Amino acid sequence: MSAPCGTTSGYQRHIRHGERPCDACRKVNSAHTYARHGEAQRARTRALTRLAHAHPDAFAALEIREFAADGVTTRSGPAYQRAHRRAKSELARLLPTEYADLLAAELAAEAHPVATRQEPR
Repeated sequence: MSAPCGTTSGYQRHIRHGERPCDACRKVNSAHTYARHGEAQRARTRALTRLAHAHPDAFAALEIREFAADGVTTRSGPAYQRAHRRAKSELARLLPTEYADLLAAELAAEAHPVATRQEPR
């Protein structure tokens, strides 16, 4: 049986057959891809935040360094947000195993939100 149009399976069928996917299949595949990307991004953000909370002194030192590099003087605005994100990313680079474990846990929680999600503290 052929996969119906308007599904991700239908999209894959078009690709397998060398066809240009129809509008319905492209729309569904786009939404599916966007949702998957969004889930992964949310998991990365939560893992980085948990890592920063687990190592507040190291994170604060990295944050101060990034703020100084960008000339950030207030804790608001786009320059602050960029420096804050870079400090979290740098902490993940310094602690790759711990970050990988946190990210794996967050991705599992995203895949099965009811069974694995931790309650906020």
